Amino acid sequence: MLFLATMAATALPMAGPMARTSCVRSPPIMCSTSASNLLYLDAMGASGRRADVEAELLAPNTQEMTEPNPKRARSSGGGFGGRQKGGSARGAAGFGSTSSRAETTEEKLETLRAQTLTEDGVVLIKGGLERETALALREAVIDEIKRAREAVRLDPAASPSRFHVPVEQPTRAFTLLPFRDEASAAAGHANGPIIQAMRELLGRDAAVGNLFGRMCDGSDSQLHDFYALRTEPGSARQQVHFDTPFQKTPPLFAAFIALQDVTIEMGPTVFLPKTHTRTAARKAFDGGIYDGRRDAMLAKARSNYALLSAGDLVMFDMRTLHAGTANQLEKGSTRYFLCVTFRNLKANDVELGHIPCIRAGYVEKFNLGEIRDELDCEMPFSAAGDGLPSL
Repeated sequence: MLFLATMAATALPMAGPMARTSCVRSPPIMCSTSASNLLYLDAMGASGRRADVEAELLAPNTQEMTEPNPKRARSSGGGFGGRQKGGSARGAAGFGSTSSRAETTEEKLETLRAQTLTEDGVVLIKGGLERETALALREAVIDEIKRAREAVRLDPAASPSRFHVPVEQPTRAFTLLPFRDEASAAAGHANGPIIQAMRELLGRDAAVGNLFGRMCDGSDSQLHDFYALRTEPGSARQQVHFDTPFQKTPPLFAAFIALQDVTIEMGPTVFLPKTHTRTAARKAFDGGIYDGRRDAMLAKARSNYALLSAGDLVMFDMRTLHAGTANQLEKGSTRYFLCVTFRNLKANDVELGHIPCIRAGYVEKFNLGEIRDELDCEMPFSAAGDGLPSL
């Protein structure tokens, strides 16, 4: 989640399948010519130029991401990491195999995805949401953004509680979401597009929720981020970055869920597999910015961009290197993602480097088990409210 490159300068053309992500221009950011503003604009331009260099370096070895190949699967025995908290009975929580019986087809798929996440740091999951659910959630997100903008118009100080920043960014922005969309809550509806999406993703025995639990801390996995990401045509390519620095225990796993079909022109996210651990390549990236080792590493690195259909998602270890690519000004279109992150409480919270991107009233309030309990209720999250700070 790199903010620095979101206003950057025009992307240079590049070879290969990602060449069509050029044609980006900077939106007008500010009119003042004060020294501080000029320095800010210089920084944005430098960031954009650096992102262009990285795009050129990665292009020869960039391919479209695919689902994991079943041939890579291996017997998991007691599951990845063994018996996990909350997973004492496989059917109850779904966090790793805990018996000697043969795995079902669904369990084998979970094992394959967990293996891929462990080894590559990223995995593509088709159909995490039903297509109709994803499209309905997109409309709900658009409505939430309109309501958030109106709230900020009436009270500019409300921006951090709605958009996570003092001023909403014009081309790449977060919108912190309630668990129950405002329209459904106002109408007294027990369910709505956000609740439905949460049930499909995180409900009892949902595959995505099971995978979060398996990779993090079982039922104790703590919800860390819950927001919508919006990128507009003109959103520039980001520099390659990580969202949390390396530590031995993987601290955060995130899912980017597409709420519409994502084309190459819309700026798909590109991931560099196997960069989530302290390999020689990752050390070169981290320590080689001034001596050329970072560029040499990127020139050799394999990278995969995620073209998603509505409801598809990418789950990744947030130590993994990645970058949002450019949303074309002329051929691109607005892209919406639901972004969900869970935290492993066994990891060192001092070293996270990633503050919760979630409404203030929800911070550190819900783990996976509690979310599943709420989703089993007739009126889920009714006591949680909208998560906004009290007036």
